[in-house]
Amino acid sequence: MLSLIKNFPQHLQDALRICQTMTLQNRVDKAWQQVVIVGVGGSAIAGRLMQQWLQKKMYCPIIVHQNYYLPRYIHQNTLLIVNSYSGNTSETIACLQEGIQAKAHIICITSGGKIKALAKKNDIDCIEIPSHMPPRTCLGYTLIFQMYIFTEYRFIENHDQEVNQFLEYIKQYPLVIAQKAQAMAQKYQDKKIILYTAIDEEATAIRWRQQLNENSKRLCWHHVYPEICHNEIVGWKNEQNYAVLFLRTSYEHDVVSKSIKITQQMIQPYAEVMDVFAQGNTPIAQTLYLIHLGDWFSYALAMLDNIDPMPIAPVEEMKKALQKNN
Repeated sequence: MLSLIKNFPQHLQDALRICQTMTLQNRVDKAWQQVVIVGVGGSAIAGRLMQQWLQKKMYCPIIVHQNYYLPRYIHQNTLLIVNSYSGNTSETIACLQEGIQAKAHIICITSGGKIKALAKKNDIDCIEIPSHMPPRTCLGYTLIFQMYIFTEYRFIENHDQEVNQFLEYIKQYPLVIAQKAQAMAQKYQDKKIILYTAIDEEATAIRWRQQLNENSKRLCWHHVYPEICHNEIVGWKNEQNYAVLFLRTSYEHDVVSKSIKITQQMIQPYAEVMDVFAQGNTPIAQTLYLIHLGDWFSYALAMLDNIDPMPIAPVEEMKKALQKNN
């Protein structure tokens, strides 16, 4: 896991290089009514990030769908991006089959399996991810490949420059993020972690939560502003042993900034609080910084707790039990 987290910037760079020679054979121009990104677990987070970044730029909605069936509104003017690292995820296969029946315009992202086979059988463009890695460690590839799709289909302009800005930061300060994560882990090793952020960064918080679940083997929850101000703050009473990390960017709304300050004052009697500020000059660069920091944080906590971050036994047990019952 150490090398996979360390190589996240390299994965981004590799994916950018792959996209330079990639061609989508079935690309068409249409009056798209929605973009639906299908995937679960580590294969879904790239879609959530795209949704987070592009919600103010798109003329049609981006929907991240995580279920065994597609919504009824899927049709020939739907761009359906099907993402499954293994290619054998049951929820995603079911949605792909329904998408084919609905005559949606489909692009698959996978390393193989049934998804790749179905794509080949139905003449669907399929972007292949390098294999033999845990799905959660392939974000660098799936993220860039989805950015490539949105660019090729003319929803957005090319964002390679913003990704490269993050890569330049890593080159200049190769140890800064890992060291910061280690210091945070040492400080909060014995705490239960809660993540608060602006709704515009919710995908980032989800990524942190999932990495703490899978790498650190810890429960964690997140919530977002402004919704926090309407319910969760009421729940803070006589709580103990919590650390609330506020994931922040320079692009957060002014009211959110004020709300965070007030929240911190309200909950400090019950929890330790910490602002985690992103670095970078663009939204994409800042999000990539936070994601990389969160990955390192989850790894550092696992090391302090003497836990192997690689295996996810309960997930495998769940899959086997479901297959047995079927």
